[in-house]
Amino acid sequence: MLEIENVVKRFGGLVAVDHVSFEVRKGEILGLVGPNGAGKTTLLNVVNGFYKPDGGKIKFEGKDITGWRPDKICRIGIGRTFQLIKIFPDLTALENVMVGCVFGKPKSMSLKEAKVKAAEALDRVNFPLPKDTPAKNLNVVQCKLVEFARALATNPKLLLLDEVATGLNPKESMAIMDLIRDLKREGITIMQVEHVMRIIMNISDRMVVLHHGKKIAEGTPKEIANNEEVIKAYLGERYLF
Repeated sequence: MLEIENVVKRFGGLVAVDHVSFEVRKGEILGLVGPNGAGKTTLLNVVNGFYKPDGGKIKFEGKDITGWRPDKICRIGIGRTFQLIKIFPDLTALENVMVGCVFGKPKSMSLKEAKVKAAEALDRVNFPLPKDTPAKNLNVVQCKLVEFARALATNPKLLLLDEVATGLNPKESMAIMDLIRDLKREGITIMQVEHVMRIIMNISDRMVVLHHGKKIAEGTPKEIANNEEVIKAYLGERYLF
């Protein structure tokens, strides 16, 4: 579904993503992991058009989308959540999700239709408060749920998740894992960045590991957990299978 071919992203003299190549297969959950500063979020930003790459190509369903605008990429079926929460504080939780309903569609949608769709998306992520709660009154976890719902409301074929479980308690984390598995069963492909290893190891079909902007490993969770280079760079011996 997604092909990342020799992608490079630089910020001045810093090479944040260094000739990275891998693919995301239709219907799978691909975990993208690595230490802080490894280039994970930067790579997601390149995929969804937030950054333009300095080299390489991005292909989605066989089509070259390298350098496309984020709005155009969203409308062809790539949804996104952010590591640093991006919501509109002066809108309600429901209105924030309605933005995704209207923005993510190739055709126009009425606000009435968007309201119904947004309410369904908030229910889907088990948003715990009234839907008309102002976003500025939400805590971090509640904001994450709103952002997750907004991404779902764009009707993604491929969903890019950036640390959706960070800050959640064990019960909330399990609920998010169950939701992600349900989305996979419904045919949504997922590429997920996550630092909570017990989640990413248990939920991923395959994993890619970045370190200093380079891909250092790719394989099943078991293969990654036993990879000596990954253990040294990131996991530590306690994750040995």
